Amino acid sequence: MAWHQTFYWNSRFFHDGIGYIFGPASTGTAIQEKRSGRWHDFMGLYTPATVTGEVIALQLNHFQNTPGSYQYILLPDVTPEEVQNFNTEQIKVIRNDKMVQAVYYNNIYYVAAYEDTRLAIPDGEIFIPNPGIYMLININGKW
Repeated sequence: MAWHQTFYWNSRFFHDGIGYIFGPASTGTAIQEKRSGRWHDFMGLYTPATVTGEVIALQLNHFQNTPGSYQYILLPDVTPEEVQNFNTEQIKVIRNDKMVQAVYYNNIYYVAAYEDTRLAIPDGEIFIPNPGIYMLININGKW
């Protein structure tokens, strides 16, 4: 079923087992429709066969000459009800800049770092030594 709509802060979408929730300062367009294409056109290792299916396109607005700043949450392996009922206030954004995106959720820090950096947290500081994706769990007082 094809649809097209404009979305704003806290808009929620569900498609193919994945939930999408957009945070503050997010506006854009959501489109769901049947499309055809070849994965081979993106990555040569795929067979050059045409596939057709329902896809979702979520396009965030970026304004010319203004740095983009937005937040969104991806919820894998969920139901539409779980997406609608997900409490976004449980997630605390610790940092969101060009060097680091970091959030705190359910006693765990999730960090995407693009260079070594120090991350200020409520009970101190965590040193991130290398670019990477980190899941930091406190075990016996150590991260």
